[in-house]
Amino acid sequence: MKASQHILACLILIAIAIKEGLSLTCYSCNSEVQKELCLTPSAQTPVIDCVGNQTMCRKIEQQIYYNGEDHTRVLRQCATRGNVGDCLERTGTYRYKSWYCNCNGNNCNASERVALSFSLTFGLILSVFGLRKLL
Repeated sequence: MKASQHILACLILIAIAIKEGLSLTCYSCNSEVQKELCLTPSAQTPVIDCVGNQTMCRKIEQQIYYNGEDHTRVLRQCATRGNVGDCLERTGTYRYKSWYCNCNGNNCNASERVALSFSLTFGLILSVFGLRKLL
């Protein structure tokens, strides 16, 4: 492959990665309201376009004690702060615990585990290898 073809391929992959970042969508729900639609996301689970500085998706799982019983809630939303791939545990007042997991990629906040978007990761790896061959 010629150098110009490598550069063109890298630019296309970068454009795809930028497009993916600009058009991020995340599941947006609360299991207290949407019950099963939020606990196990499906095609019927609400999805929103993230705006402004919302650059990642988040899943929050809460364990709450009230009315004499333990309850678990799941919230899915766009996020502005946090580190991709991190899951933080927070403990609050009496019998309250929550986990915050952030991820990159459209609707990535559906899963139990948080991972980088495959296409973004793959595209960046190919770009790096393509540029290394040119230098």
